[in-house]
Amino acid sequence: MPETRIPLHLGRVTSRDASLLASGEMTTAQDAYYKPNSPTLWSVGGRVAFNAAPEASALIGAAFAEFTGATSQFIVMRGTAYRTAAAGLTGSFGALAGADASDYSLAGTVTTLDITHYLNQHVLMNGVDRNRVVSSTPAQSFHGMLAANAAPSVDVNLGAGAGFTLASPDTMSYWVEERVKNAAGAILRRSVSATATVTTITGTGAVVKPRVYRPIVINPDATHWAVYATANNGVFPIGAQIGEAAIGIAFIDDTRTTPALPGGTSYQTLSASITGTTFIVPKNGAAPVSSTGDIFEDSLLCNDVANPTKVVFSTDDDINAFPSFNSFNIGDTKKRDLVVAIRALDNIAIILGRDGIYRLNTLPRPSDTTFSPARVKSKVHFAQGCVSPVAAATFSFGQGLRLAYVSRYGILVTDGSDWDVITDDMDWEAEVNVAALSTAVLVNNPRMYRLEFFYPAPGDTRPTRCAFLHYHPAHAKGSDTNIRANVTWPVRRDANAAFVAQVGGIDIVFTANANGTLYQNDVGTVEPVIEGGIRFVVESGEAYPGGLGTESRVVNFYVHHQAAPGQLGTAYVIERNAGQDDYPVNSEALALDRREATPTDRESLAESFICGFAATTPGPIGLDYFAVIVEPSGQSKEP
Repeated sequence: MPETRIPLHLGRVTSRDASLLASGEMTTAQDAYYKPNSPTLWSVGGRVAFNAAPEASALIGAAFAEFTGATSQFIVMRGTAYRTAAAGLTGSFGALAGADASDYSLAGTVTTLDITHYLNQHVLMNGVDRNRVVSSTPAQSFHGMLAANAAPSVDVNLGAGAGFTLASPDTMSYWVEERVKNAAGAILRRSVSATATVTTITGTGAVVKPRVYRPIVINPDATHWAVYATANNGVFPIGAQIGEAAIGIAFIDDTRTTPALPGGTSYQTLSASITGTTFIVPKNGAAPVSSTGDIFEDSLLCNDVANPTKVVFSTDDDINAFPSFNSFNIGDTKKRDLVVAIRALDNIAIILGRDGIYRLNTLPRPSDTTFSPARVKSKVHFAQGCVSPVAAATFSFGQGLRLAYVSRYGILVTDGSDWDVITDDMDWEAEVNVAALSTAVLVNNPRMYRLEFFYPAPGDTRPTRCAFLHYHPAHAKGSDTNIRANVTWPVRRDANAAFVAQVGGIDIVFTANANGTLYQNDVGTVEPVIEGGIRFVVESGEAYPGGLGTESRVVNFYVHHQAAPGQLGTAYVIERNAGQDDYPVNSEALALDRREATPTDRESLAESFICGFAATTPGPIGLDYFAVIVEPSGQSKEP
């Protein structure tokens, strides 16, 4: 009697009928995963709470902030606050410190949190509140400074000193800069002024002694302010400093004795040639409110939620400075697109729009012969757009760095030139609630060589399930030009946010949940959130041992498994015949104490068969393959 061995190494497939699956593909692989370089299918581990005491409300966003020379941090976003805890396996959250807690409260309407790192500081972007920069202390500060919204007032008679003569009708312009300085007196950040916030005085031939009054302070974290002025008949922004004072001081006097340019430091500007015209603009333009960004060529590349089609970038020496011409739009001339996510990839950056994706080859600089931001990007033709700032992750099939991201129609992978779909095995719209995909999260788990896709199941409005996309070379499917991942799903695990953190030298996935708890994943055997706990269910494809129209008899059914002392499982065969409903499951309870091919002593007679195995709250169970002993009955099912 021939033996038919049924491997389980090619993942679940729902995009093709069960009768069309290749050997090794499965119709069901629930709460299951592969270890790298192994065909054995394992039951997933559980989750353990990081914070024993849940936070007061749902965790909406979460991130890992790693620091050099200081303790790395877990940062979560809930309610109207960022919270932080020392990175580890257990801990508790406290307020993320700031100069004034009231200044740093959040709007409480955000849905995602993106993060990027530069020079031992992390930028938090949630798309609603001003971006935050987190230092290793850990403490938060605002990203950049708000632009001036009012001009200073100037009294030409009250200043100290001898004054200077301002001829008629010469002019003199004044503007202010708010600053944040550290204890050593170094300027950390500067605000920006514009033509509308400049005050100009006109000479009469008399001596003037200008006193410049500070307008209402707009930046709550400002520690100092300074006054800049032009020479006579000069124009903004060409000027130099006449004085600086603590933010509480009301005025600064212009003590020049001639109307020449002040002797202080020059106002920081940049110049660029654009279409043959030279523009001079303030260097320290205001930082945008962003929902996504990454570091590229030593600049912070991010979106501006106030201008959703625009990408902006800082200078390459200061992530707080955004000159007004450092921007470009995405999309083509026929369709408006919106910036959703930004990721650096080797020596390029990829801009993921709502409807398409774009490759950024380099950043234009003012020192270029011609400053032309629009010419440094190109569209990746026919690639679909991305659904969320946190639904993109870098990884590699071993052939160079790739970016995987969630689109409305599947998970795509790109190198910035070409793209492919790696979820062809999923019947996407039957498995995923596409209308709620803006809540999806995608992270790369490098230790397990898999992408973890947290998604809303049909009928759900937040991620309640996870799919594992196994990309180790042992689990990659397809060809060199069409690589796909073995996928196991649904993993019955929910998450509002997820991140990978290196704790004790090991990469671990953590998930942030609606119950106010951060969980360490894949540890123990308890699933604390999903009702019913872990349910390991595996079913093979459909086999016709005797061919179409011919009955076959399964004399015995074996389950080859790894040792799982004390664990029990149920093995079964589903019998299928043309014109009939599936025969009720023919099952057998098995003890899994030893590594072996355990017989079930089940017999079945049918035209085709699906072999299955199930276990509730297992820990852990590894299935190598099914095997059936078959003898054709020789009885044709044809009428």
